[in-house]
Amino acid sequence: MPSAPCFTNRQLAQDDHLAARNVFVDVEHPVIGRHRLMRAPWLFSDPETCAIRRHGPRLGEDNDYVLGELLQLSADARERVRAALR
Repeated sequence: MPSAPCFTNRQLAQDDHLAARNVFVDVEHPVIGRHRLMRAPWLFSDPETCAIRRHGPRLGEDNDYVLGELLQLSADARERVRAALR
């Protein structure tokens, strides 16, 4: 019968084998400080393809980018959306 040890998240994050394979990435978060994240479980020839580049956005942090750059709303329309979200 196949078997394997059971590890806690802390044990996984401190495992030498996983560290050697760069499974975990440390990211600085503006609220909680340094945070360890697991990278994507697959690898491509270009390691930057699935790299973790920054912390996850906080609520509303990327609204200007989404409303202005992606949706290309006018400044007036962006302000109406912001007002509706308040």
